[in-house]
Amino acid sequence: MGAPAARPAAAAAGAAAREAERVARQVAGSAAEQRAGRVVEHVRYQRQVEDCMRAAGLDYPRLPLVDVPGGTALPGAWTAPLGADLGAGAQVRAVARQDPAPSARAAQRLAAAEQGPWYARLRGCEPDPSTYLDSHVPAGAVRLGALLAAEVAAAERAGVTAAAAGGYRTCLQRAGVPATSYEDLRLRVLAAYPGQDAVAASRGAGGAWDRAAALEARAAAADGTCRAPLRTAALRALQPRLGPFAAHHAAELRRVRADWAALAAEARRYERQGLVQPAALRW
Repeated sequence: MGAPAARPAAAAAGAAAREAERVARQVAGSAAEQRAGRVVEHVRYQRQVEDCMRAAGLDYPRLPLVDVPGGTALPGAWTAPLGADLGAGAQVRAVARQDPAPSARAAQRLAAAEQGPWYARLRGCEPDPSTYLDSHVPAGAVRLGALLAAEVAAAERAGVTAAAAGGYRTCLQRAGVPATSYEDLRLRVLAAYPGQDAVAASRGAGGAWDRAAALEARAAAADGTCRAPLRTAALRALQPRLGPFAAHHAAELRRVRADWAALAAEARRYERQGLVQPAALRW
């Protein structure tokens, strides 16, 4: 009896998830657009430092882009996708594999007496944050993202009772992976992995890595069991809100889409000019 009744609910939740993710991508950008934003912010920062150092006659090797994988665009406590992992180990490994080629290498080529002035100039070349910070995302996307997050939060309050939320915590506790929320669970798993230097040195191997990976697998399995009904309820409560949200903010959404397109074009221009060097992979 339960399985046939569950199928329409799961199908409705799947449709709601696809619609929610479509709206969220319009606001927060696709994976390619988000990477373009990171490229723009990186180049705007690096060019200013490089120009400042060279004006003083000092060498400054432009740093490569260490790209941090993005997460789901859809905000919310219960609406994150379910999966075989929480994306924590993949994030740690992806960053640790990239060699940031620190500026210290340029200083190391200098005589000992010259290194102090080199670092002093480097500190003085720190750009005004307003010239690069947050340039990876359109300003309108920040505002719309906050409004969409408020819609998701309201839907989650309507769809997921306090008792159900408490049941999620109890379910995780019984599964041996205690946490107060999905985000708390993911942060605990992330904290279990070794630090970036240790991961880079071991190439993501060894006992500490294996223990963290096993914890992540247990946590993802427990989350899949414990959160699935709450996610379904939250998504079904969210779906009727998405059409009115998109209609009410249609003009702003169009502006945000145009701004994302402009960021992507700027990033492509920098790449054609050879200003973007991806970090070399350590392994």
